[in-house]
Amino acid sequence: MRRTPRILVAAALLAASAAAQDTAAFVDVTVVPMTGPDVLPGCTVVVRDGLIRAVGPAATTEVPPGALRIDGKGRYLMPGLADMHVHVWYEEELLLYVANGVTAVRNMWGTEQHAQWWREIRAGERLGPAFYTTGPITDGSPPIWAGSKVVTNVRDARAHVKEQAMLGARAIKVYNRLRPEVYEAIVAEARRWDLKVEGHVPFGMDVERVLALRQDSIEHLDGYVGWFNDPDPERLRDLAARTARAGTWSCPTLVVWTKFVPQEEAARMAALPEMRFVPPRLRATWRPDRDFRLKDMKPAHWEAMTRTQETRRTVVRLLKEAGAPILLGTDAGNPFVVAGWAVREELAELMKAGLTPYEALRAGTADAGRYLGAPFGTVEPGRRADLLLLDANPLEDVAHVARRAGVMVRGRWLPSGEIERRLEELAAGYERPRRRLDGLPELAGGPARRFAVRWNDLVVAEGRFSVERGDEGTVLRIQRVDDPPWPARWTTEVRADAAGRVVRIGQTKASPGKTEEFLLVRDEGDAVTVGDVGPMVLDADEHVSLNVFPFWAIAHGWFASLAVGETARVWTRDVRFGEDPPLVASPLRIERRPDDGGLRVYAVEATDQGQPVRIEVVLDAEGLPVRATMELQLGTVRFERAE
Repeated sequence: MRRTPRILVAAALLAASAAAQDTAAFVDVTVVPMTGPDVLPGCTVVVRDGLIRAVGPAATTEVPPGALRIDGKGRYLMPGLADMHVHVWYEEELLLYVANGVTAVRNMWGTEQHAQWWREIRAGERLGPAFYTTGPITDGSPPIWAGSKVVTNVRDARAHVKEQAMLGARAIKVYNRLRPEVYEAIVAEARRWDLKVEGHVPFGMDVERVLALRQDSIEHLDGYVGWFNDPDPERLRDLAARTARAGTWSCPTLVVWTKFVPQEEAARMAALPEMRFVPPRLRATWRPDRDFRLKDMKPAHWEAMTRTQETRRTVVRLLKEAGAPILLGTDAGNPFVVAGWAVREELAELMKAGLTPYEALRAGTADAGRYLGAPFGTVEPGRRADLLLLDANPLEDVAHVARRAGVMVRGRWLPSGEIERRLEELAAGYERPRRRLDGLPELAGGPARRFAVRWNDLVVAEGRFSVERGDEGTVLRIQRVDDPPWPARWTTEVRADAAGRVVRIGQTKASPGKTEEFLLVRDEGDAVTVGDVGPMVLDADEHVSLNVFPFWAIAHGWFASLAVGETARVWTRDVRFGEDPPLVASPLRIERRPDDGGLRVYAVEATDQGQPVRIEVVLDAEGLPVRATMELQLGTVRFERAE
């Protein structure tokens, strides 16, 4: 027998492997095309270079040589699902979506990080769903959420929309405290730049006005139903008809309202099996007793919210009957709304609201693609190969979307076994101990003191600091290592003069693939230079602050002179590295509280991006921080010095 040379065998295997990676075929499968409520049995679906190339009878549709053959006998092939209202903050969540057949998401609070993820996903460098994102939340003053883009006048509204368009945003997300004239300016300017307007109905407007201006999508049935109210049924019917005439889409996110629960019920939800796969820092955020929206709610509020859920379902039914378009979305990122798994629950909620299985699935497939103008959502030639292979027919029961045999993302095939393996590796990774400070150089300037930073009791950062004091002032050196979703190693040096005024801050931030260095110098004459920004003059009672919680206690002399019961008010300019403006003026109110076992206790009131912040700082006899606690909107940040 003639033997083939080994080098040729190896070359043939490599060629077959390459072909299999680029080309695949689902053979003898029942297609759920989502172009209508019917299925197509006995089909072959050919995928090449990330696109569906052919859909036809298995007997006559040719499978390309070397293609990866995926057995579809007894199985159902449908488009991948789209979750049209999510908040993704952790890269680990991307796998959770794909694992549940969610191959596209509409992210409703966008940052540069999200844009970077989408670039990497498109390039095949990262596994994840297609990523369609708005810009930041755009709100009035004070904003509901710290970190929102605050816009208070028409001129700034137009400038903000233009800026977002230039940055490549696809939509502006509007929020509750926008003034009516500002909202209307945003809508008009967005039309000029061909951007969608999506989000809430501002408090100062009614939903009728928003519909008249043709907002592209309204989230959470905002303006139709509140947290606790039961609107007039006839008004709801009229609003549904107006919504259909306006062509405005609704993304009800019914499931999120079932997840807002009292603390005693939160323990049950925290024990659900899928919680193993949720990033620990996100899990630590899901604390109803610390969430500003929930912590003060009384039993009557919880009862009213439960009653209102039935009204929400009624609104969805009325929207459907009126012919108003509906999108499937979950508001994932909120407490216990788990990425991927929540889509199954939202499908069940849409069924309770009166949609058929086909209508519910269409809201997360064909209609999602139509809304975004994107090439996904149906099983047809030319569409993106984002596909979900199931062991049962989802048109008979939407719960069958959980019976996945595998998922294809942009032409990449992931059988169920591989998905399960990836999920288990993810969960195991959360449990591994972290050695955050390994590899850091030793600190100069005296003994190093270690510290940890906790978020709702979970350690999310560690570091160490040293203090060197002399006749000319104080030198503070800090190293800190932060966990995801903002992983970074910070090295900071702060120099203060003998009067406690900061004269120099040098800082290095090393994050994955990027290192940044910043320098702040306070010149003579009270002028401040930040990076490449020119000098800025400080008022006589202003200080340059440091955004490294809680080390202004060392860098400044604000705390030392206060007696128990005394208060002081200090104006600071907080350094916002990499932002414009780089110095943000804000007041601090400091009160010396009674000592605690020889430790000095101070209460500090501040503001952060329009939101009040309360801080407690505890110092030892040397004036060094022992612990500090800062109350934020969704929980507590706590600094603790290790003894």
